[in-house]
Amino acid sequence: METFTVRDLDRSPKKVLLASDEAGGALIRSRSGKSYLITPVTSSQKLDGDKASKRWLSGHRHWLGRQFVKPISRAQVIEVDRLVAGE
Repeated sequence: METFTVRDLDRSPKKVLLASDEAGGALIRSRSGKSYLITPVTSSQKLDGDKASKRWLSGHRHWLGRQFVKPISRAQVIEVDRLVAGE
């Protein structure tokens, strides 16, 4: 199992994930001294965060369904463009 830094994970995540696939896991060390283990998960495995992700997705769909303010008219767009141009 290879050991990487948080910086490695930030700058080259593909390298870290490939090493995790090959060795079955990769160790990530932070400057504070904490260590984290990244392991590959097969598609047949259920993640512990499955409920949380479904809850987040439900909230996200609710947010997407919100009613937004009506767009401005074409005449208002032309007026804003004119004002921005300094005319």
